[in-house]
Amino acid sequence: MDIPKITPLLLEQLKKVKPSRDEFGTGIEYYPCKVTLKDGSSFDRVYVQESESYITHWGVWPKEDNHKKSIPITEVVQIEESPFRLPAKLANKMYKAGESGMGYCVFTLVLEDGEKLPCVTGNAVDFPNLPPDVNPSMIIDLLPHKGREELQDGRGRSLLDQYKHVSDYYWCLYEKI
Repeated sequence: MDIPKITPLLLEQLKKVKPSRDEFGTGIEYYPCKVTLKDGSSFDRVYVQESESYITHWGVWPKEDNHKKSIPITEVVQIEESPFRLPAKLANKMYKAGESGMGYCVFTLVLEDGEKLPCVTGNAVDFPNLPPDVNPSMIIDLLPHKGREELQDGRGRSLLDQYKHVSDYYWCLYEKI
Protein backbone atom coordinates (compact mmCIF):
# COMPACT_ATOMS: atom_id res chain seq x y z
CA MET A 1 0.00 0.00 0.00
CA ASP A 2 1.29 3.47 -0.88
CA ILE A 3 1.42 5.47 2.36
CA PRO A 4 2.58 9.12 2.20
CA LYS A 5 5.50 10.34 4.29
CA ILE A 6 4.83 12.60 7.26
CA THR A 7 6.22 16.13 6.96
CA PRO A 8 8.97 17.25 9.36
CA LEU A 9 6.58 19.84 10.88
CA LEU A 10 3.86 17.26 11.58
CA LEU A 11 6.43 14.83 12.96
CA GLU A 12 7.62 17.49 15.43
CA GLN A 13 4.01 18.07 16.52
CA LEU A 14 3.43 14.32 16.88
CA LYS A 15 6.51 13.98 19.11
CA LYS A 16 4.77 16.25 21.65
CA VAL A 17 1.96 13.69 22.10
CA LYS A 18 2.61 11.19 24.88
CA PRO A 19 2.06 7.73 23.40
CA SER A 20 0.45 4.76 25.03
CA ARG A 21 2.13 1.41 24.45
CA ASP A 22 0.76 -2.07 23.86
CA GLU A 23 3.44 -4.15 25.54
CA PHE A 24 1.25 -7.27 25.47
CA GLY A 25 1.21 -7.36 21.67
CA THR A 26 3.92 -6.06 19.38
CA GLY A 27 4.98 -3.10 21.47
CA ILE A 28 3.15 -0.70 19.16
CA GLU A 29 2.99 2.88 20.38
CA TYR A 30 -0.36 4.59 19.96
CA TYR A 31 -0.59 8.35 19.47
CA PRO A 32 -4.14 9.45 20.40
CA CYS A 33 -4.45 12.82 18.69
CA LYS A 34 -6.62 15.68 17.62
CA VAL A 35 -5.90 16.66 14.01
CA THR A 36 -6.85 19.71 11.99
CA LEU A 37 -7.25 19.30 8.24
CA LYS A 38 -6.53 21.63 5.32
CA ASP A 39 -10.23 22.50 5.05
CA GLY A 40 -10.26 23.71 8.69
CA SER A 41 -12.22 20.75 10.08
CA SER A 42 -10.85 18.91 13.09
CA PHE A 43 -11.17 15.43 14.52
CA ASP A 44 -10.61 14.84 18.24
CA ARG A 45 -10.13 11.06 18.20
CA VAL A 46 -7.42 10.02 15.76
CA TYR A 47 -4.59 7.54 16.07
CA VAL A 48 -1.69 9.02 14.09
CA GLN A 49 0.46 5.95 13.44
CA GLU A 50 3.55 4.93 11.57
CA SER A 51 2.32 2.53 8.88
CA GLU A 52 4.81 -0.33 9.31
CA SER A 53 4.08 -0.79 13.02
CA TYR A 54 0.35 -0.45 12.31
CA ILE A 55 0.21 -3.19 9.66
CA THR A 56 2.48 -5.49 11.70
CA HIS A 57 0.09 -5.20 14.64
CA TRP A 58 -3.33 -5.02 12.94
CA GLY A 59 -2.66 -7.04 9.76
CA VAL A 60 -5.10 -5.15 7.52
CA TRP A 61 -5.12 -1.58 6.23
CA PRO A 62 -7.94 0.70 7.45
CA LYS A 63 -9.27 1.09 3.89
CA GLU A 64 -9.63 -2.69 3.67
CA ASP A 65 -11.48 -3.04 6.99
CA ASN A 66 -15.15 -1.99 7.06
CA HIS A 67 -14.88 -1.36 10.82
CA LYS A 68 -12.09 1.21 10.53
CA LYS A 69 -12.13 4.82 9.36
CA SER A 70 -9.09 6.71 8.13
CA ILE A 71 -7.83 10.20 7.37
CA PRO A 72 -4.97 10.73 4.89
CA ILE A 73 -1.89 12.32 6.47
CA THR A 74 -1.68 14.53 3.38
CA GLU A 75 -4.85 16.33 4.54
CA VAL A 76 -3.49 17.06 8.04
CA VAL A 77 -2.04 20.49 8.87
CA GLN A 78 -1.87 20.24 12.67
CA ILE A 79 -1.47 17.46 15.25
CA GLU A 80 -1.96 17.76 19.00
CA GLU A 81 -2.85 15.46 21.87
CA SER A 82 -6.51 14.46 21.96
CA PRO A 83 -8.49 16.01 24.81
CA PHE A 84 -10.60 12.81 24.89
CA ARG A 85 -7.89 10.20 25.29
CA LEU A 86 -7.41 8.10 28.40
CA PRO A 87 -4.38 9.24 30.38
CA ALA A 88 -1.43 7.33 28.89
CA LYS A 89 -0.49 5.63 32.17
CA LEU A 90 -4.02 4.20 32.47
CA ALA A 91 -4.21 3.07 28.84
CA ASN A 92 -0.80 1.43 29.33
CA LYS A 93 -2.17 -0.43 32.33
CA MET A 94 -4.87 -2.01 30.14
CA TYR A 95 -2.50 -2.72 27.27
CA LYS A 96 -0.10 -4.43 29.68
CA ALA A 97 -2.95 -6.60 31.06
CA GLY A 98 -3.83 -7.78 27.55
CA GLU A 99 -7.20 -8.37 25.97
CA SER A 100 -10.07 -9.65 28.10
CA GLY A 101 -11.48 -11.85 25.36
CA MET A 102 -11.02 -12.43 21.65
CA GLY A 103 -10.72 -8.92 20.18
CA TYR A 104 -11.98 -6.89 23.15
CA CYS A 105 -11.00 -5.39 26.49
CA VAL A 106 -13.18 -5.01 29.58
CA PHE A 107 -12.10 -2.57 32.27
CA THR A 108 -13.52 -0.29 34.91
CA LEU A 109 -12.57 3.36 35.15
CA VAL A 110 -12.42 4.83 38.64
CA LEU A 111 -13.34 8.52 38.86
CA GLU A 112 -12.03 10.99 41.41
CA ASP A 113 -15.41 10.96 43.21
CA GLY A 114 -15.24 7.15 43.59
CA GLU A 115 -17.74 6.37 40.83
CA LYS A 116 -16.84 3.32 38.74
CA LEU A 117 -17.60 3.06 35.02
CA PRO A 118 -17.43 -0.35 33.32
CA CYS A 119 -16.13 -0.11 29.76
CA VAL A 120 -15.69 -2.42 26.80
CA THR A 121 -13.52 -1.54 23.82
CA GLY A 122 -11.78 -3.32 21.01
CA ASN A 123 -8.04 -3.87 21.39
CA ALA A 124 -7.32 -0.14 20.94
CA VAL A 125 -8.40 1.28 24.31
CA ASP A 126 -7.48 4.98 24.28
CA PHE A 127 -10.93 6.32 23.33
CA PRO A 128 -13.62 4.69 25.51
CA ASN A 129 -17.12 6.05 25.10
CA LEU A 130 -17.48 8.18 28.23
CA PRO A 131 -20.72 9.70 29.51
CA PRO A 132 -21.11 13.40 28.51
CA ASP A 133 -20.47 14.59 32.08
CA VAL A 134 -17.16 12.69 32.38
CA ASN A 135 -13.86 13.86 30.94
CA PRO A 136 -10.51 12.06 31.07
CA SER A 137 -9.08 14.38 33.73
CA MET A 138 -11.64 12.95 36.17
CA ILE A 139 -10.27 9.40 35.78
CA ILE A 140 -7.83 8.34 38.49
CA ASP A 141 -7.50 4.61 37.88
CA LEU A 142 -8.26 1.77 35.50
CA LEU A 143 -9.02 -1.75 36.70
CA PRO A 144 -8.19 -4.24 33.92
CA HIS A 145 -10.67 -7.05 33.26
CA LYS A 146 -13.06 -5.69 35.92
CA GLY A 147 -16.68 -4.75 35.24
CA ARG A 148 -17.91 -7.82 33.39
CA GLU A 149 -20.53 -8.43 36.09
CA GLU A 150 -21.98 -4.93 35.57
CA LEU A 151 -22.28 -5.74 31.88
CA GLN A 152 -24.84 -8.52 32.41
CA ASP A 153 -28.62 -8.39 32.47
CA GLY A 154 -30.69 -9.51 35.46
CA ARG A 155 -30.52 -13.15 34.31
CA GLY A 156 -26.74 -13.32 34.04
CA ARG A 157 -26.65 -12.96 30.25
CA SER A 158 -23.79 -10.94 28.85
CA LEU A 159 -24.48 -7.51 27.45
CA LEU A 160 -20.94 -7.18 26.06
CA ASP A 161 -22.12 -6.89 22.47
CA GLN A 162 -24.34 -3.95 23.41
CA TYR A 163 -21.47 -2.19 25.16
CA LYS A 164 -18.70 -3.27 22.82
CA HIS A 165 -18.08 0.08 21.29
CA VAL A 166 -15.85 3.07 21.66
CA SER A 167 -16.25 6.60 20.48
CA ASP A 168 -15.78 6.90 16.74
CA TYR A 169 -12.10 7.24 16.00
CA TYR A 170 -9.90 7.36 12.93
CA TRP A 171 -6.54 6.04 11.85
CA CYS A 172 -4.08 8.40 10.15
CA LEU A 173 -1.13 6.44 8.83
CA TYR A 174 2.18 7.79 7.64
CA GLU A 175 5.50 6.51 6.39
CA LYS A 176 8.67 7.50 8.23
CA ILE A 177 10.79 10.27 6.71
